[in-house]
Amino acid sequence: MNTADLIARLADEGPSTHARPAMMILGWTAGAFLACLALLALVLGAPILVVAPATAGVVMAKLAFPLGIALAGGLAVRAAGVPGRSARWPVFALAAIFAVSALVVALEAAQFTPAFPGGTWARCVTAILLLTPVVFLASCRALRKLAPTNLRLAGGVAGLFSAAVGATAYAFWCPETTVTFQLAWYGGPIILAGAVGALLGPRLLRW
Repeated sequence: MNTADLIARLADEGPSTHARPAMMILGWTAGAFLACLALLALVLGAPILVVAPATAGVVMAKLAFPLGIALAGGLAVRAAGVPGRSARWPVFALAAIFAVSALVVALEAAQFTPAFPGGTWARCVTAILLLTPVVFLASCRALRKLAPTNLRLAGGVAGLFSAAVGATAYAFWCPETTVTFQLAWYGGPIILAGAVGALLGPRLLRW
């Protein structure tokens, strides 16, 4: 049976409702996320929650943006890995999040407020970009065990998802508190990772 026949057969079976793809992606992601936390602790020391427990509310609020992207991205990765399952709604959710984020950043930047761009933006961008490959390799490993048919889409959403997971890990060490900082310096690397993932997808995920 050649690749085209296999794809057609899988697609004819209809969308999969089995939990295995989701659990596989979750398992690989959990391991990569723990690795990211370990790397950050090794390089940056104790997270803010340990140094200043009173900031717990602020830290939890900072998790909302990257976690939202990670959730939508994870659903998109799962859909992209299963023939016959549409990734339309997760991708639409990602596009909506980024559109609103871009609008907020543009409005804030136009006012030239002192809070933008933030004092630790370089560390933030560097950390997220360095953590992303850890999660991306795990995501690709999970996808290769599934059956993605649109490799560019699968690679793109895997890149977005991976950077969002990396940004979520970094949020525990991030000293910045403004929404604009997060949208700009978390969102930028996440979009870049999505573009790189789309370029690498056809090579890394080829059957």
